[in-house]
Amino acid sequence: MVFKLSLYNRFYNQHGFPGVIGCIDCTHVAIYPPNIEHPDYPEYLYVNRKSYHSINVQLICDANLKILNICARYPGSTHDSFIWNHLNVQTLMRNLHQRTHTDYYLLGDSGCPLRSWLLTLLEEEPAQNTPEHT
Repeated sequence: MVFKLSLYNRFYNQHGFPGVIGCIDCTHVAIYPPNIEHPDYPEYLYVNRKSYHSINVQLICDANLKILNICARYPGSTHDSFIWNHLNVQTLMRNLHQRTHTDYYLLGDSGCPLRSWLLTLLEEEPAQNTPEHT
């Protein structure tokens, strides 16, 4: 519990986010195309949405950008939410909240599903005086 409290305090003291213990996001690490056809992981699975070969790496970091968790096992075409749904961190956070630790959160982007313990970005509303609102 001391570890989580330390993370909790760092985010609040440095960035003004109460309850945040980490930030989660995925990034694509470029790789050379696999030169051997694998039956479970063919070459095309490594081509990401920007048309280059990569591994989609999910990271969770603390307020000082120290990596707390990393998953680098999925090919570049894998969506961020798929990776999140197949990690033990999701179970850990859900269990924390079920045990009344409801004041601990991760911050994620729109690639993550909104959960009571995973706060994600809201889509920005267009200004009221734009053509979309007339």
